[in-house]
Amino acid sequence: MPIIDADVHHQYPNVDALAPYLPDHDAAKVFFPNAGIGNPRGGMRKDAVPPGGGVPGSDPRFMVEHHLDAYGVDYAILNPGSPLALGGLPFEDMAADVASATNDWTVHEWFPVDPRYLGSILVAPRDPQRAAAEIHRMASNPRMVQITMTSSPCLMGDRYMHPIYQAADEVGLPMCLHVGGADAGVNFGSYFGGAPSSFIQHHVGMCIPALAHVVSMVLEGVFEKFPNMHLVLNEFGVTWLPFLMWRLDMEYRAGREDVPWLKRMPSEYIREFVHFTTQPLETPDRPKDIVTLLELVGAQDMLLYSSDYPHWDFDSPKYVLSGFPADWKPKIMFENSLKLFRLRERGLALGAFAAAV
Repeated sequence: MPIIDADVHHQYPNVDALAPYLPDHDAAKVFFPNAGIGNPRGGMRKDAVPPGGGVPGSDPRFMVEHHLDAYGVDYAILNPGSPLALGGLPFEDMAADVASATNDWTVHEWFPVDPRYLGSILVAPRDPQRAAAEIHRMASNPRMVQITMTSSPCLMGDRYMHPIYQAADEVGLPMCLHVGGADAGVNFGSYFGGAPSSFIQHHVGMCIPALAHVVSMVLEGVFEKFPNMHLVLNEFGVTWLPFLMWRLDMEYRAGREDVPWLKRMPSEYIREFVHFTTQPLETPDRPKDIVTLLELVGAQDMLLYSSDYPHWDFDSPKYVLSGFPADWKPKIMFENSLKLFRLRERGLALGAFAAAV
């Protein structure tokens, strides 16, 4: 079965790797704010350290061997792992410069190594106009298949963010919100009432902002205004989805006059426009229960396989869907991503895909 891995993290070997792509070619001023409580055992797989040493995920050739070839991955969608705290950086110009430099670094240092690498256009959301310009600058590269950011300075339905969505809508790329940075720098934190006191509390709380952002984007009519843009929620989990869809529909029935711009039930917008990566899947004591829960809202058509390589909680494509129905697996492992990222239109659905679909 073909495999599209919707979340692979490529890392800077060090911040100096950005220097050739920064406006002044000086990376000494670049820094990222503290991003909350880290895993006391480290955040990366120990076996992902490149043979010559260094940062896991920083050697594109070793990643080919250790991940793409080892698991038969047909396409790996790269999400920059080093700047996960970028959204909390208070200096808008620096953040935008780092985002642009990271995109150029991806194109020049990673794409030539292997055609299976696809990219994400990193944007810094505190300057929506520059973020929109960056989207237009990079979208002509057919291997840049989505736009990504790691936190938002406001609820994502707010009109402040609309220039970013307008650009995404114009170029026809999905918008990815990736976990990370909610607790960094000037951001509010995942727990809006205060800061967590342990790593496990921090890690559980990572999913919380996604609920607020989905509610905001749906009820503010983002998907009515920008119908060519989809949302990918990356690493936020998914089993909270039925509650949110049912609650939104219940409240809409009672108060639809508040949102006259909506033309459908809120859950219908989520089913069509919102997508979720599989890592992490919240696994209950009886694994079949997660299938029952997700089937109630049609999540088999919304899920995208992701490994989160090279992070410690990596999910192998060999085991991640154990216990799932056989007819779900092709959808989650490659069909949903093939459609969402428009790989056929980009001339990228070749090889294994031609034989499988």
